[in-house]
Amino acid sequence: MRCEFELCIYQRDGSCNLDHIIINEWGMCDTCILVDVETDFLQEKKNEALLQLHSNPFTSDTYPLHSAVQEKRQ
Repeated sequence: MRCEFELCIYQRDGSCNLDHIIINEWGMCDTCILVDVETDFLQEKKNEALLQLHSNPFTSDTYPLHSAVQEKRQ
């Protein structure tokens, strides 16, 4: 079965390793178990993604809200 949720322990190479899963009323997998990501590591990755987003020359045109938030923080 195809699965794109990278934080689930059962997902591998775009597929679910389980034979049977439970889908809830919102269409989400109830069988999913998330990898525990340390808060410091998660924050570091968020900061890296924001830095990459804001260093993109097309960011201000594509994501004006992000640029406004960045300007407000400076």
